[in-house]
Amino acid sequence: MGEARTVERTSTIRAAQRPGLTTGRLTVVVIIAAALLLTLALPLREFLNQRSLISDLEASTAAARERVEQLQKEADAWADDNYAMSQARERFHLQYPGETGYVVTDPPQPQADPEPLQQNVEDNSAWYERALRSVQDAQEQPDESVVAVRPDAPR
Repeated sequence: MGEARTVERTSTIRAAQRPGLTTGRLTVVVIIAAALLLTLALPLREFLNQRSLISDLEASTAAARERVEQLQKEADAWADDNYAMSQARERFHLQYPGETGYVVTDPPQPQADPEPLQQNVEDNSAWYERALRSVQDAQEQPDESVVAVRPDAPR
């Protein structure tokens, strides 16, 4: 019976002395893991920001290359004398000597009588509200400018 107690006591002491994860060791491991995580967080964030910046710059470079190609095609078109002459005739209504140029415009559309001006003397709103209403009313009216070219105009 004495030996059984000795064996039991010895196994209990050995179990208590086994290298395991105690509270103190667990705290140290958690602190080290947190320190490693914080140490790696800033470089990782910078890496991701730089990758995003690189992709944005690549997209803008591709757009700039497309624009350069488009402008090069336009420059090549303008280098052709026939294209330049057709654009001058179309845009500026230029003619060869002896030609008569005409510009056809749409006939003016008959308009309904505009609403008479309202003079609301008893409007008690603030001056800036009346001014804003006046500007809004003026913007709602369509622009009626028509350009006509006389056939006897100098060439």
